[in-house]
Amino acid sequence: MTFPLPGPQDLQLLSGRLDAICARLATMRDRVAAVLPEVQYCDKDGKLRIYTSLCVNLSAQLGEYLRLRRMHIQPYLEELCAKGKEDCTGEGRCLMQHAEPLADIHEAHASLREIVEHLQPLHLQSPASALVGEELLAELRAAMRALETGLNELLLIEESVMVPLMKELQRKIGAHD
Repeated sequence: MTFPLPGPQDLQLLSGRLDAICARLATMRDRVAAVLPEVQYCDKDGKLRIYTSLCVNLSAQLGEYLRLRRMHIQPYLEELCAKGKEDCTGEGRCLMQHAEPLADIHEAHASLREIVEHLQPLHLQSPASALVGEELLAELRAAMRALETGLNELLLIEESVMVPLMKELQRKIGAHD
């Protein structure tokens, strides 16, 4: 049994699904941004400082990645899909920077995973401050866990499906840098 080689239409469909996940992540990020300052303000004794700092860092890194996707990766994917069967090995040098988006994705994923790795054990270990209401802290923790779940879904799909598909399409057109 043979499977058809992936084509630009596969990447376009996948891109649409990833855009929907990114929209959900942006909404979750907004939810975190609404409750996080309240927790930080109420944490007068500083017992939650490490946890809230990591929450801020993850939110900021995710914002940067969503911006990178929107400003650089998504346009590259569109160009790659439009290139179709056009060959990059012809007389004229291909002007697309094929390696750059892959490097950007890899670097951003590594940064996001590192923060998540440090944050996960603190979800349960961070002591509740006497000044921070349990409900407020529980809301932040739930929002962060939802954000991490969505982020893990995005990273998994990008790493296991999108990046290999990009590499295959690059190979098909003889892409080089």
